[in-house]
Amino acid sequence: MPTPPVRTYLLSGAALLAVALVAVVATRPPAVATIVVDPTERHQTIDGWAVNLRQWEEDKANDRYDRTSDLHLDRIYRFLADSVGINAVRLEIPSGMENRTNRWARFRAGELSYKEWQKTRFEKVNDNADPAVADTTGFLFDGFDHRVEHMLMPLKHAVEARGEKLYVNVNYVDFKWNASNVQGPLSHAEHPEEFAEFVLVYFQRLRDKYGIVPDAFEVILEPENTERWRGPTIGRGLVAAVDRLKANGFTPEVVAPSNTSMPNAIEYFDDMIAVPGVLGRVGNFSYHRYGIERLGDVRAIRARAQQHALKTSMLEKVDAGVDVLMEDLIEGDVSSWQQWAAAGKSTNPDNGGYYARVDVSDTLRPVVSFARHTHQLAPLFQLVRRGAVRIGSRSNRADRPAVAFIGADGRTSVIVRARGKGGRITVRGLPAGTYALRVVGDDHRTRELPPATVATGAALDVDLTGAGVLTIHGGATR
Repeated sequence: MPTPPVRTYLLSGAALLAVALVAVVATRPPAVATIVVDPTERHQTIDGWAVNLRQWEEDKANDRYDRTSDLHLDRIYRFLADSVGINAVRLEIPSGMENRTNRWARFRAGELSYKEWQKTRFEKVNDNADPAVADTTGFLFDGFDHRVEHMLMPLKHAVEARGEKLYVNVNYVDFKWNASNVQGPLSHAEHPEEFAEFVLVYFQRLRDKYGIVPDAFEVILEPENTERWRGPTIGRGLVAAVDRLKANGFTPEVVAPSNTSMPNAIEYFDDMIAVPGVLGRVGNFSYHRYGIERLGDVRAIRARAQQHALKTSMLEKVDAGVDVLMEDLIEGDVSSWQQWAAAGKSTNPDNGGYYARVDVSDTLRPVVSFARHTHQLAPLFQLVRRGAVRIGSRSNRADRPAVAFIGADGRTSVIVRARGKGGRITVRGLPAGTYALRVVGDDHRTRELPPATVATGAALDVDLTGAGVLTIHGGATR
């Protein structure tokens, strides 16, 4: 067939303008953002909003332990529970606590620098030759007890004072960043029964000394940062540890593989579940958000979890704000979520890793306040509590994503992330009732809007003056 001739068309200025206007109209978002809530559509159940027990005590910049952190722990953790809405905790058990040499106490006392302590933090020395019988004199408890008594317990008491239960996740850590990190003669990764013994020792410590039975066991923190923990070794360690815990009366939800990046989490997960016995024991596919962050990976994690009837959790991302949280909730179906740690000192840069900032210029009257992302995380954390179920929510605008939940009390919460300029938001499908409305702008200013009463089948209209987070909460109670 002969090639048809090329024809060139010349448009007048008026015609070009008309084409341009049509293109703008075709791509412009609808003037009104419409959110449709569907209570009949059910997704994940929320376990909690988590924090790692860490402040500014590990002072890398000045190569020391900063004891000013210890002075304000009760105040910090009450603030996290009451003002931020934290109700879940990561309690780390570093592998180097299987050792008879207590370097942490010397580090805290100022006898070791941070660099000196860090080199041997994960040095493992076997307690004895029998992994079935633990010699507790071969394990260290000072640093562990300090975290439990001065960080975890204040948070636990503050959460319980709100009529709730703190979700406790015990997380094994075995980092090796470079050749200077001493690992010791024992490898928990290569000896699953020794790993199981180690984990059981600290579960029993929590139960027998503090009356705490952990809700979850996170098998390994960021295995790419370790020497020998990979998919197959995680699988074998998981099976051994879970069976040992179960034989001693512990049945935590099992969380893994907790990789630094989502692509690695997918790869490690696939290798991990190939180990016989892992499926049926693991309950939660966990990931972090460092390095590569792609929406396709979030969806792939959700798909794998759904295939195997597992939960998902995003359990660490420094500098993660409300946009990351919304994506993980909507696209990842996460049941728990964590930025990173508790609090940073106000004189240090705010890198977005902490929930709180603490001004300790007056040591008797420290001032605890929100860190950079917490203004917009806290409204969602405070409304959506443990046991809440995410329900259907659809937005006609990509710059107005929304999530909706039904709480254990039967009340409905809708959170809308409004990017860009303001405008009207119409919410349909809300149960009849009275709703409280709040907007936290990108400028961190909070506006309480007048309560709105919604009749059966009616819509709720809200006019925003700028970018921010809109929360809508109320409706019928059970």
